Amino acid sequence: MYSPILLDRPYFPVLARPALAAKKQKEADPLWLAFGIYGSVGLQLAAAVVGGLLLGDYLDGRWQTGPWMALTGLILGSIGGFVNLMRILDWNQKRRNSKFKANSSKHH
Repeated sequence: MYSPILLDRPYFPVLARPALAAKKQKEADPLWLAFGIYGSVGLQLAAAVVGGLLLGDYLDGRWQTGPWMALTGLILGSIGGFVNLMRILDWNQKRRNSKFKANSSKHH
């Protein structure tokens, strides 16, 4: 039995709405899919940063420009990695929203 005091408090969402909490858990992505998406995001971000740094270091050695190409490659690789991170996270959010809309339209 739930206390009426607990039902009014937003920091007890499971006690206040057990059916909603169970529904959210069913709509969550499987663990393997979450690991795949977020694992690939991390690897791609790291690869872009390291790739930019290595390319810049190679160009520094070839053109004798000191650390400037390596720093430029590091900065450009970081920017590219974060842009890709935002694209993937935006895609995942759109995918989950469309899945949620499809599930909610089936229930009504």
